[in-house]
Parts: sequence; structure tokens; C-alpha cells
Amino acid sequence: MERPINKIKAKMMYESASSKVRDPWKPLEFVTVDSTTFLGQYCHVVFVSGFSYSTVRKHFPAITKEFKDFDIDALAELKSIDMDVFPIKNHWKITGFLKGAKAIAREGFYDFKKRLKDGGKDVLEDLPGIGPKTKKHLAMIIGLEDTAKDDVWLVRCADACSTNVETLVSYLSKEYGKSKQHMDAILWQYCQRFQEIPPTSGIGE
Repeated sequence: MERPINKIKAKMMYESASSKVRDPWKPLEFVTVDSTTFLGQYCHVVFVSGFSYSTVRKHFPAITKEFKDFDIDALAELKSIDMDVFPIKNHWKITGFLKGAKAIAREGFYDFKKRLKDGGKDVLEDLPGIGPKTKKHLAMIIGLEDTAKDDVWLVRCADACSTNVETLVSYLSKEYGKSKQHMDAILWQYCQRFQEIPPTSGIGE
């Protein structure tokens, strides 16, 4: 749902951020996403939800190793998990991701991918650990849909412009002729780098 937006603050925020972020993150191309890539991104979204991004990034190589480098056949055969070897010991996230990976393996990845292409991001909610907010995050990074995630930083940016994330990125996307994913990447990377939202004053003042 769209909400009124302070357009001056939104433009100032984007222009401030884009002057500092020179090489924004780009999503994958959905058509090229294979099972290993998808499972890696799925796992990352599950773990980063509610956790510090820097913490998950630091420990993700070890998580990847314990999850058999996201080999779908190896995960399908995995009988049990030693929780003690995981650097992030969250039972719900660990078991939830594995349950989701096994479900995809049973369905067949390319059947799952076709269902995802046909049904859109709502299909992602069939996976443990993926809900109304995280489905947007996962859909964005795998290139399924041009959207933006409701990350805490993006929410703060939207709040500063008296609106919500969808309205903010939609407005900026139309105003500057860039994708919503681009707007997400610019604002989020600025916030991660400086640990604050971009300035919202200066234009027209």
C-alpha cells in the first residue's frame, strides 16, 4: 500500500547515497540460477533475518561448509546435523533451511523453479524461514522480481521520508529511471557503510 511521501527528502537521500556508493550490488539473473545458487541465497536470507548482516557474512563460509556447499543431492541425503559445529547456533534456522532444501530436492529443482516462475514470490513462502518480508528479499536477489526488501535500514530510510519502503523505492525508481533493486542497493549499501541513513535535507532549503 502506498503512503504519502516527502519527495524532497527522498531525492536528497538517494542523491546523497549515490554520490558515495559507486558500485551497487546487482541481482542475479533468474534464468541462470541453479540449485546451488538458489540454496545459497535461500540460506543466507534465512540466517540474516533478525541477525546482523556482518555477523552472518563473517560466518557464512562455515555455514556453507556444514551445508555441503549447498549441493542439493548431498543435502537430500543428510540424515542429521551437529548443531555444535555451526558458528550461529540457531536451531530453528538450521533445521528450517534443511527442511526446505530437502523439500526442493523431493520436488526437483527445475520443477520448483518453474512453479516459482509461474507463481511469483508468493511461492517462496512455502519454504521454512521465508515469510511476507523475507520473500521480497529472496525474490530480489535471485532476480525473480524487481522489488526491494523490508530491511531495517530501508524501513528507517522510508520512515525518514514519512512513507513505507515500497512507496519510497517506487517513487525513486520512476523519478530516476532506475530499477527498484537499484534503489534498494544504493540506500542499503550506504547505510551499511556509514551505519546511518543518508541525509534527508539540503535540497531546496
